[in-house]
Amino acid sequence: QAKALIVLCFLCIGSYVYHGNKRAATADAPPIDISIDTIGGNANTDTNADIDAEPDTMMYPYEELRQKAKRVFALHPDNEFVPKIAWLMSFPNSGTSFTMILTARLTERAIASNYGEEVTTREMGDTLSIYPRRPEGPFWSGMSGLLTTPRPLPDTYVLTKTHCGSRCMDCPPREYVETAESFLRRCASGYRRKMFGGDKQNWRRIDVEYPSERVHKAIHLIRNPMHNAIARFHLDYRNRQKSHSADIRAFTKKYKQDKRGFRAWCRDLDGRYASENERYFLQSQSTVSWDVMKDVPCHTEFFKWTQWHNLAHESIGLIEKEHHEVPVLTVYYEDYVSRYNETVDSIVDFLEQEKVGTLRDFQVRSNYDGYYDSEHVGQIRAMVEAISNDNTWEKVKHYFQ
Repeated sequence: QAKALIVLCFLCIGSYVYHGNKRAATADAPPIDISIDTIGGNANTDTNADIDAEPDTMMYPYEELRQKAKRVFALHPDNEFVPKIAWLMSFPNSGTSFTMILTARLTERAIASNYGEEVTTREMGDTLSIYPRRPEGPFWSGMSGLLTTPRPLPDTYVLTKTHCGSRCMDCPPREYVETAESFLRRCASGYRRKMFGGDKQNWRRIDVEYPSERVHKAIHLIRNPMHNAIARFHLDYRNRQKSHSADIRAFTKKYKQDKRGFRAWCRDLDGRYASENERYFLQSQSTVSWDVMKDVPCHTEFFKWTQWHNLAHESIGLIEKEHHEVPVLTVYYEDYVSRYNETVDSIVDFLEQEKVGTLRDFQVRSNYDGYYDSEHVGQIRAMVEAISNDNTWEKVKHYFQ
């Protein structure tokens, strides 16, 4: 018993000296948080899987790579938010997938998304945030190789997908008319996947939002509004096919994937909420004239498109007014055809990254000639010009010249 007591005393004294010295040595040091299993990444993904259905390099065995990637590292206050967020702000079907995939392949660095399900598989479990202590994201696919080619996060800016708000397709004005404040919140919002009980089949989708002041740069992607509307029609077509909905046969019979089908789709889309649209734009405080809109085919789509780009400018202005400067690079989808190398270089330089991968050709997969006649184009021009703020009109007027 005496020996045991002596040993216990020595242990207590040793522990006191060790922890006392440790506290003294770290008294002036910043707090350190330890995070495990948070290395690696790639987010070479998008909801439009038809852009690139197969991985561009061979996948790695998950467990082997997971063990190689597992390590402990310290997060200090001055490096917690590295890399910085650079939004890719795009109205849906503006070339988001191509821009994201191109950037990842060319820089061999990961990309990110506000939408966790796009960068997560069931086998991966919980969604991975690019900031380990911040589960609200943005998110990436890590280094598992289960979803995309493993690529590490950049040290500078990570290109991060966001579609913001004002983009619902089949909806009344109360769901697509927004303010700059509500739009900005949706730019910083998304969703993550959370696994429960250690069961990868038992997960829940959780809405999340991160502070918009974490955004330090933005790429504003713009596509011809008339082509964008047609692409949205094709997206609706594909989504209905994937969902195996009961009305898919009637839908595909009524709306062929051609200019006649598109025009019929526009007529029905405009007619579905005609009374609500008319009532809103006639009776609300809206500055938009219903007379300018009512005869335009797919007028709700062109309103959403124009409002979206207005609010993209205004929301960045809110961050700059309340927090810090946010440099913006404007990229036109059509420049991938006419100024491909210059456009690619501008994106990589803007993200302060290097070109190390192979540049692939851009394939134009659409021919939209004949979808609009000259009268339609004139009506659309008048509507877009009437709704646009000065910034937007200056950037999009060339589509109507």
